[in-house]
Amino acid sequence: MKLFGAFDVRYTQSFAIFRTRFHKILLGLFLLLLLLLPVLTGEQTLSVVNQIAITSITTVGLMILVGYAGQISIGQSAFMAVGAYTSGLLVNLANFPFLLAFPCAGLAAGLVGLIFGIPSLRLKGFYLAMATLAASFIIPWLITWVRPDITGGVHPGLTVPPPEIFGYFFILS
Repeated sequence: MKLFGAFDVRYTQSFAIFRTRFHKILLGLFLLLLLLLPVLTGEQTLSVVNQIAITSITTVGLMILVGYAGQISIGQSAFMAVGAYTSGLLVNLANFPFLLAFPCAGLAAGLVGLIFGIPSLRLKGFYLAMATLAASFIIPWLITWVRPDITGGVHPGLTVPPPEIFGYFFILS
């Protein structure tokens, strides 16, 4: 029994996601709490948790890019907008269920990221930051002005029904 923490014996152990059995138990309890959250809480708390989850998706992507790859990205919000509009348009226009539109939105954001990323493969530092800055200007302009009849333009924007998973509606306020 270890009294004062987990000690790594092999190099690969230091990169493990679950370092101890306690970490696995905590993750299981957290996932159980997330599954029970719509039943246990009200609309306001669920809305705050949804906003936190959406922001976490963005920050984890940025953490991977900046923290692990050491690259600078200024266009993170633009790629998030591509995913958001893709999900909204699939739900509104193609009547996709939310659980199907959500991964499609991630794929669309990834494809747009490839469109900007492939020409930027040899860029580093400041120049890569400028390429992503271009994405942060071009993508919102395209969303707003190319087909405002579909995207809602500047006003009123895109109105999407709240996501529904297994009969539970996740309302963002």
